[in-house]
Amino acid sequence: LDAAGIGRLLADSVLFGAALGGLAAIVVAAFRRGIAVTVLAVVVSASYLQGYLARIFEWPQWVERSSLFIAFGNPYVEWPGTGEVLLLLALAVPGALVAAWIAERTPKVA
Repeated sequence: LDAAGIGRLLADSVLFGAALGGLAAIVVAAFRRGIAVTVLAVVVSASYLQGYLARIFEWPQWVERSSLFIAFGNPYVEWPGTGEVLLLLALAVPGALVAAWIAERTPKVA
């Protein structure tokens, strides 16, 4: 096992988890009901399939690169590119802030 590869995998996994957490926080804050889980499952599934379908149907590169799972890449082999890291950061950091903003402005469920 390569120590550098494990370090890259750990760092990218934390960032990927934070990006999914930011996305989940937005969905839960926006929908607030049981539908939030369904919406989140559809969004995450679509993101997963998006990377593969973009290659199969030869869609533009930006469609493939906007998938969370393609942005995760292969961190054990190499660092993800700058664009991929920025995509994950764009969901992780502002995702939590947007979710908090939505949660403040929506009625609370008892």
